[in-house]
Amino acid sequence: MKKITLLLLLISSYVSFAQQRDNISIEWIDNSGIYSEQVQIKAPIFKSSRFQFDYEKKAVFFNQKIPISGFADENSLQITNIVYETISREQLGDLRITSIPSSIEASLKNMNNAASQKAVLRLSPIIKSGNTFQRVKSFTYSFSTTARRSGNTIQNSSLVYNSV
Repeated sequence: MKKITLLLLLISSYVSFAQQRDNISIEWIDNSGIYSEQVQIKAPIFKSSRFQFDYEKKAVFFNQKIPISGFADENSLQITNIVYETISREQLGDLRITSIPSSIEASLKNMNNAASQKAVLRLSPIIKSGNTFQRVKSFTYSFSTTARRSGNTIQNSSLVYNSV
């Protein structure tokens, strides 16, 4: 009986934890920028719907929504196999130099709605390395998922709102 219980416990823990992993390539577009009727900003951009420009910080970000089953462990994110290429100061255009980090800054957040559960990966793809700047050409991300949300979090459905 003890062996069966132990076996069931091992199987259930294996099923409730999973690893999410993918390789990402970023295709940069040189001599380009963000142009509209109201805004003209010279900045390095890349081909993708994952491109985001923060107008307040004047910084470029990579955002990806990743479909998952369960919940992402936001603290388990790992960025590996990073391939960089050097970028000149002129290619940075109107980016704010003080907003460029000295190493990869990445975060992972859970996002859920009635239709699906997703994890949102956000990464700063340009770094300052000494006196030079580098942009990410490719990288690998991985993180763990669980069947249940960890920690003491309040579910949105249990919140009560009073109106005036």
